[in-house]
Amino acid sequence: MLESAITERAADTNRANAQLALRAAERLVSANVSTVAADLGVSERHLRRVFRDAVGVSPKEFAKLVRFDRAISAAHADVRASWASIAAATGYYDQAHLIGEFHSICGVTPRALLSELRG
Repeated sequence: MLESAITERAADTNRANAQLALRAAERLVSANVSTVAADLGVSERHLRRVFRDAVGVSPKEFAKLVRFDRAISAAHADVRASWASIAAATGYYDQAHLIGEFHSICGVTPRALLSELRG
């Protein structure tokens, strides 16, 4: 799904930038922007510009959304898992960080969101 979205947006972008954005997206799942930029041999500023042009959000925002998606998937996979263990397994600093990001992304707590999704 990510690849097709980037491909659609990349119609106005050159192919090299689209490929850079795809490679960065794969790495942003488990690394920060500065590490990804260094791994790809580009400056952070260049990576941020190319990524935003190709994907539509910043690399940091993308990583935040990927982490959010992983947390939701983990909660669906194990309904008895604690939010602290889900936070640790999906890349959050702690449970408070997870709850704060859920509030900033969807305006509710993780438990409230899961109730809405299941209901």
